[in-house]
Amino acid sequence: MSESSPMKWLLSKGFAREEFRDRRRRIAQTIGPDAHALVQGAPRSAGMQADLAQSKQFFYLSGMDIERSYLLIEGGSGISTLFVPMDEVGEGHHETATLTADDLPELARIASFDRVLPVEQMKAELAGVETLFTPHEPAEHAGETRGTARRAARHRAQDEWELRDTREKRMISLLGRRFPDMVIQDLSPVIDEMRLIKSPAEIEVMREAARITAVMVNECMKASYSGMPRHQLTAIGKYVYWMEGQSSEGYGWLVEPSTPASDTLVDGDLVLMDCGPEYCHYTSDIARIWPVNGTYDEWQRHTYGFIVEYHKALISRLRPGVIPQDVYDDTADEMRKRFKGDSTAVAMIENMVARGVRYLNHTVGMSVHDNVKQWHGDPLREGMVLVVDPMIWLKDVSHTYVRVEDTVVITSDGCERLTADAPLELDEVEALMREPSIFTSQETRR
Repeated sequence: MSESSPMKWLLSKGFAREEFRDRRRRIAQTIGPDAHALVQGAPRSAGMQADLAQSKQFFYLSGMDIERSYLLIEGGSGISTLFVPMDEVGEGHHETATLTADDLPELARIASFDRVLPVEQMKAELAGVETLFTPHEPAEHAGETRGTARRAARHRAQDEWELRDTREKRMISLLGRRFPDMVIQDLSPVIDEMRLIKSPAEIEVMREAARITAVMVNECMKASYSGMPRHQLTAIGKYVYWMEGQSSEGYGWLVEPSTPASDTLVDGDLVLMDCGPEYCHYTSDIARIWPVNGTYDEWQRHTYGFIVEYHKALISRLRPGVIPQDVYDDTADEMRKRFKGDSTAVAMIENMVARGVRYLNHTVGMSVHDNVKQWHGDPLREGMVLVVDPMIWLKDVSHTYVRVEDTVVITSDGCERLTADAPLELDEVEALMREPSIFTSQETRR
């Protein structure tokens, strides 16, 4: 390995090499011995200090953050070849280096690939392939979901001054022109099915992502005060993310007071925060609502407290084998009985049922809306990571949108609330907000 080798920057954090090798073997078994699979990595974005936002699906199978690289998997045997550019690669613009031919066998060894070859050799390697699986869906990158990637692709394709296809479509077109006899099939459903169930290593990374975002929410709670500019909560969040895990935002988070037009937090108001980090290519999802002045008033305590109780009732029913709709129906029945004498609460229950909202809204993983396949009608399975997110929309009140959200993983006999470090109970929130903040003084908060 040369002294200038970028190896130390190219290997992923949080996972052993075997994790990715096993995923490639599963791909090979699924597509069968008469096919190959090809996945392309991402290019680095433009900019003097631009970092690589690797394709999520490429990282999922390779664990590599090498730009402009490609992965070829042989069906059946699982023999995997990584194709890399033989020019500058690395992390950011300060730490770049050039891979040499002597580096490639060592990279193959430590990263558990059968071969690592220059990208210039990929065309020759594909020449004998008869059936090739490659993703047809647009790849997610940091801060994106499949939905946002699709929407951006649709807008580019419809813009008469751009008319640009996704990289996936361009790849399919190039393959068709260069190898006209090759049968090209969609790899996206195969990867999506695998991503639905998280491995123990993935859950451990997501557990850390959840811890980081809970720390962030807690610090924002403690720092809140009347008159605080809303952007300061976002600034605190970014600071905590970086200090706790060198993390960026996993998606465009919400910092929403009851008065949307206000740029400052108002005494007597509530604040909704919905957030999650980008940590080792994974994220989590959490939402909490707290009072600006540190104390829920009577209406806030009743309404938000009701949603918290709904949330806990939903979580208590989660385990392998249950159907999401049964969880919704059984929870509504329980809440009707518990709040039988509370006409306001009963009205909220009926409103929530009538809307038909999916409280197990989406799975979470490499993207915050990790909607990798349709699963809502299927029984829950061990290893699924999803959100529990009861919500209600109200009229003629200051805070019209009330919800609370946690990321949970389905375990063998129930579920684990990954984001549990952020307080849920209202008394615990108020107690936390009385603690000193490292970001604002007690005098400021009075």
